[in-house]
Amino acid sequence: MNLIDINLFSEWIRNKQILEVKTTHNCITLLPAYFDEKSFKLFGYDRQRKFRSIDVSGTISVRPVKINGSFNHRSSLELSSTIYV
Repeated sequence: MNLIDINLFSEWIRNKQILEVKTTHNCITLLPAYFDEKSFKLFGYDRQRKFRSIDVSGTISVRPVKINGSFNHRSSLELSSTIYV
């Protein structure tokens, strides 16, 4: 891993801290689920609730972030389908 403290990284994952992972290809906000130390892959959910795997060996930076909102995005159709009597 590039300049990332593995103990601190593991603690963030244990505490389910939302992480911003910058790789050579993109930047993703992720709710971590598991880190496989053998393959250096981080598994977790993105903001669209898709399960992702990220190869951490190509990361530029990893940092905990606070987000506005949540990871639970409901479509506008679901919100507008409520009927009030």
